[in-house]
Amino acid sequence: MNFDKPVLFMPNRVWRAYVGGKLMNKYLYGRDAPDGHFPEDWLGSVTVAKNYVNQQFPEEGLARVKNPDGSEGVFFRDLLKKYPRELVGNDAGELGVLCKYLDSAVRLPIQCHPDKEFALNYLDSPNGKTESWFILATRQIDGEEPYLLMGFKENVNADTFKKAVRDQDIAAMKGAMHKISVKAGEVYFVPGRLPHAIGPGVFLLEVQEPTDWIVQPEKHLGDTELSYQEMYGTLRVEDALNCFDYEAGGSLEQIVSRCKLSPKTIVHDEKYTLSEVIGPAITDCFAVYKMILTQSSKVQFNHWAIVVVTEGAAKINHIEVKKGDYFFVPHTADGLNIEVVSGISFYLICSQPLAVV
Repeated sequence: MNFDKPVLFMPNRVWRAYVGGKLMNKYLYGRDAPDGHFPEDWLGSVTVAKNYVNQQFPEEGLARVKNPDGSEGVFFRDLLKKYPRELVGNDAGELGVLCKYLDSAVRLPIQCHPDKEFALNYLDSPNGKTESWFILATRQIDGEEPYLLMGFKENVNADTFKKAVRDQDIAAMKGAMHKISVKAGEVYFVPGRLPHAIGPGVFLLEVQEPTDWIVQPEKHLGDTELSYQEMYGTLRVEDALNCFDYEAGGSLEQIVSRCKLSPKTIVHDEKYTLSEVIGPAITDCFAVYKMILTQSSKVQFNHWAIVVVTEGAAKINHIEVKKGDYFFVPHTADGLNIEVVSGISFYLICSQPLAVV
């Protein structure tokens, strides 16, 4: 295997209980297609989806490598097991991160995910599901502007929220949270246990810990009735509802200040700009950087990365890439030779802070 070449992937659409995908199809393939039950693409994933009775096949969620001739190759998970040090620089062959394209046409259920401590205590897992959202595009659905629900309001406590769940008082559950209008280009950080919901018409890149743990105590998602497993997984109801952080509420300004991120410029010269979007001051779960190039350049860094192209086009190590494409750069690769076709920007996603050399 040539470890200087980027690893390309086959499309990896994953079934979900909600519908969406129209914006994603336009963004990735430039084509119009209706919303459906495959509104997510898991990028270079080594995580199996938890779809329970709706599992499409046992390995659903696992990414497959694209062969040089364009045919379907092995699971990326198996490649990592075979070449762990060359690909990720550790013997375990672990990425420690999961990336997704996600495009919802409906409001997703009010939910939260465990942090590492809760996951270890209740799910016997070393990883929770702290996550982040990079808004790529939006649309109106039934005349409604795109939005997020994030964080409990100041007057919400465990008793009032749990009562709303018992009564399935959806208006009260929604009213317990802040509604935030969103637009393309914004970035939000969602720590484990923070209540949230993605509204209709939001297409985003999600970067998260590598699990599919979720607590979503609404019985319905659009017209779909959720099973107990889909709502609570393997948890008891009381334990699941205690996954919500009832102490982390606050005013709208406090929640936005905590969760909405602004990139910090690290390098700016005539060829490229490199910004830290999520670094160690935000979380130790993963790191994300943004690079914008106006001239061809060779870029070298000290760590593997998943690269997601958000604008423009280029040849990277002689492979043509454009907006929406993504690939994996091995740990031992000798940098990226980037021939800019039109001004290109991309995210670099890693499991730890990145240094450009």
